[in-house]
Amino acid sequence: GFLYIVAPAAPFLFLIILIGLAALLALKLSNALEAAGPASPSSEAASSKTIDTPAEFRSKLTRLLLDPSISVTLLALFAANAAISCLEATFGLYMQEQFGFTVPQVGLLYVVGAVPSVIGSKVAGPMGNRHGRWKIVMLGLVTQGLFYALGPKSNLAVEVISLVFLGLGMGLVDGCAPALLSQRSTSHHDGTGIVYTLNTMAVQCGFIFGPIVGASIMEAVGFEVMSAVLGLGMVAVSPAMLVNKGMPLPGGE
Repeated sequence: GFLYIVAPAAPFLFLIILIGLAALLALKLSNALEAAGPASPSSEAASSKTIDTPAEFRSKLTRLLLDPSISVTLLALFAANAAISCLEATFGLYMQEQFGFTVPQVGLLYVVGAVPSVIGSKVAGPMGNRHGRWKIVMLGLVTQGLFYALGPKSNLAVEVISLVFLGLGMGLVDGCAPALLSQRSTSHHDGTGIVYTLNTMAVQCGFIFGPIVGASIMEAVGFEVMSAVLGLGMVAVSPAMLVNKGMPLPGGE
């Protein structure tokens, strides 16, 4: 509250700094835990592990970020979570103003998107194992983006349909993207655990920047245009997942 009084953007800037520091600490801890290995190593190689030097750690991090398969998957996670967090920050106000919904009614309406999201996360794993995880992430981005942009937003039925498939798309992305990062890390980066921290960073950065950017667009041009911009933005990002098309199906490395 105090930070908002200082400046409306101050709380968000504070969160960015705080999460940035937390991410750096998490990366360092990930490096230390990875080097420590199992409590009772069963091989001489495992027992000989040492903590990476700062230079080695930076080298691992740089190689991960420069790997197109890793970077586009992180981008997909960022885009999907930024869009959904933007919706969470603006949807309630819009429904109250446009349809006269009460706060409890808005809360119940969120369930319409939450349930398909859970279902999407559940089916994403088997679908990814069968068809390729990158395809499911791309499908999730396209689904989420198209139904995010679906209009007119002044029609309640359209809003409900939009929430259902938006949630489903989010579930597909969340259900496959972490496993896709893990698969790439295992096959090309010696299974470094740093990739899991990058996964968390992408999600959290989405939840910071989404409401800031989305609320600014909504304030300038309205909820419907904001939805169209962010939704079509996700669709535009989705073809980047094609860089993973050479990746084998899980278990086929």
